[in-house]
Amino acid sequence: MEIKENKKIAKATFADVIKFKVKWIFKILWSVINYPFDLFDKYI
Repeated sequence: MEIKENKKIAKATFADVIKFKVKWIFKILWSVINYPFDLFDKYI
């Protein structure tokens, strides 16, 4: 029983880690995509 519960916890944390990484990568991509637009706005 203990082993099964530990596996459930491991799966939950693994999913949370994936969600966290996806959000982090999305934020980086968003900043990279928007950065040239911010520079463009400064020159205008």
